[in-house]
Amino acid sequence: MKKLRNALKHNSLITTSVAATLAVSLAGTFWFATSPTATATDCTLCHKRTLTITVVCGSDDYRRHIDHGDTMGACVTPAGNQ
Repeated sequence: MKKLRNALKHNSLITTSVAATLAVSLAGTFWFATSPTATATDCTLCHKRTLTITVVCGSDDYRRHIDHGDTMGACVTPAGNQ
């Protein structure tokens, strides 16, 4: 540890690159933590044209439903079938 401290004292290029890497890492972490896509959002799906369900958008469950033909949004029942 003492050798590392001495090397950092004498080589400002290493100190600068370590500080820059730390700053970029912290900025990236802050951006990902506060970006709107980082929070889970719920999506409504019409499952088999009869059942309205809510799942997390972008989840595997959501993708499976979309891949199998379920539509986005709430199910709409015909006027006479209530």
